[in-house]
Amino acid sequence: MADDISTQEPEIKEPEKQTNRVFTQSDVDKLVAEQVKKAVSDFADYGETKKQLQQMQEEKKKAELEKLDEVERLKAELEEASRYKTELEAVRAEHKKAQIKQSVLNDTKFAGLPRAYKQLIPLSEDENLVKEEAEKALEEFRRDTGATVKDTFGIKQIKTADDIKVSAPSDIANSLRAKLAEKLNSRK
Repeated sequence: MADDISTQEPEIKEPEKQTNRVFTQSDVDKLVAEQVKKAVSDFADYGETKKQLQQMQEEKKKAELEKLDEVERLKAELEEASRYKTELEAVRAEHKKAQIKQSVLNDTKFAGLPRAYKQLIPLSEDENLVKEEAEKALEEFRRDTGATVKDTFGIKQIKTADDIKVSAPSDIANSLRAKLAEKLNSRK
């Protein structure tokens, strides 16, 4: 028997060839269900991953919008500051012009010049121009009021603004009316 065991060669079975195996509907359903189950298990966390991806994309968009909102806000603040600076510079320029005009009018030569005539003098950064216009306003005031007197030699001289104490155009008008009435009465 020992000889029988050692001399026996193992039999090698050749795989059986299947010939046209027929599957029933239940076999096909089982195979499809297994494949679906395998595919589902491979992508079991797909829904969660998709939600996380969407959430990350939404957060990214929100962060970008906040950055844009911040940039737009800063741009608006910069524009407002620039507008304020421009307005402030314009106010400063006008103030400087008013100071130049006031310094010219502080000269004693223009002390008696009525406010209405002072308003005829334009604002300017050019002090010489303001002086010229102040001189013109003073001459116009003297012409309008007939501010002349005879000196000792019989030559007419224009009075200075200090000599004429008229402070408003209504005073000038009253003075002119009085002079006119006096002239009319003297002719009668």
